[in-house]
Amino acid sequence: MFNVNTIDVKTFYNTLADEYDSMTSFKQRLIKEEPLFRSLVEKYRIKTALDAGSGTGVHSLLLAQSGVEVTAVDVSQKMLQLLSAHAHEKKIKVKTVKADFLNLPKKIHDKFDAVFCMGNSLVHAKTRRELKIILSNFHKLLSPYGILFIQILNYDRIISKREIIQSIKESGGKYFIRFYGFAKDHIDFNLLTIEQKGEILRHRIQTIKLRPIIQKEILGLLKDVGFKKIESLDGLNGNKFSINTSRDLLIVIRLVELD
Repeated sequence: MFNVNTIDVKTFYNTLADEYDSMTSFKQRLIKEEPLFRSLVEKYRIKTALDAGSGTGVHSLLLAQSGVEVTAVDVSQKMLQLLSAHAHEKKIKVKTVKADFLNLPKKIHDKFDAVFCMGNSLVHAKTRRELKIILSNFHKLLSPYGILFIQILNYDRIISKREIIQSIKESGGKYFIRFYGFAKDHIDFNLLTIEQKGEILRHRIQTIKLRPIIQKEILGLLKDVGFKKIESLDGLNGNKFSINTSRDLLIVIRLVELD
């Protein structure tokens, strides 16, 4: 393979911020996912929401456009600055807070109708103990009838099939190749960026460690911290989750059982 020099989460996303919208098809997703988020807001009567791991704000903006009062949290100040710029451009309001998931109750004292933790953010938890603390923090930030949405990749499938290449994206003359290196107790998430400048081909690689989370582990921890009703779905499409075929695992969790 090759030698990798891993960096911390804050540095990784601060460095990535300027290219993040291009890499994640920001504008296209705002259009494509708008009906889905509007439907969620209406179905669950969401008035206030926390977007945990907001990045440049695609989900924060979609929620705010649907009339939700949104607080966006991210460890990267550069990501939050870009989010604020997007919100200003669209003339909508999104509150931003710089914090990591372990310190949320110290930085945020409101309760929310919904907490969204999308975009595979949870796999940055370094240990099972950290993951449990984070899920407990989400629990503390929800109103009595609140709902939690968690989206991660389907690591049951990824690990069993040893899927190295996760995605290849071209945008604005740059190629973004996301691929994994498998270690005993973690995964190396590598982002290779390739750009053609005249006759010169430039590339940069960034690496960060992830702790893959399988379905059985996270469902058990959610029950341990007090969540009652837990549903596993195949992403935002609403289909039932399949360990063998689903790309994503979207977990919809309530604090209480509803009639």
